[in-house]
Amino acid sequence: VKVEIQRPGGGFVQILRNGNEWRLQQPLVARADKVRVNALLDTVFGLRVTSFVRDPSPEGVRAPSPAASPVETAARADGFGLAPDQAVARIRVWSIGDDVGQELLIGTPANPAGSEVYAQRRGEETIFTLDARALAALAVDVNALRDRFVFGMAPEDVCGLRLLRGD
Repeated sequence: VKVEIQRPGGGFVQILRNGNEWRLQQPLVARADKVRVNALLDTVFGLRVTSFVRDPSPEGVRAPSPAASPVETAARADGFGLAPDQAVARIRVWSIGDDVGQELLIGTPANPAGSEVYAQRRGEETIFTLDARALAALAVDVNALRDRFVFGMAPEDVCGLRLLRGD
């Protein structure tokens, strides 16, 4: 399982799960804090559509194409800030056995108050809005996702302890 987040002003973060352990892979390689990563994932997977803005026409309905070209995506997302090179944020997730992953593009504010943002799953034509607070949750600093424990093991996994003090 892997998660990538390209965030506003926060750069690129890649997190990989191996067994029960989460590890930061980019922009640095380090153990990740399981609780904080799970909270971030709860935010990502808890996203709910606020309103549907644009759907494909009935004659234009087709199966989603994860490999949609940037030109196709940009043409469908014109005016919403959803072209891959214009998106305010991008979230990509892979599950076990998934080589392609699923990507969510987050675009420009959908209203003058900025309380909602446009969004679209890459390769799909439907454009919808999300609560803008979700975008703020993605702006977490990479260091906030780092595991703070000095030893990356559970106490019950220790089979010996040696304490040395002084000379």
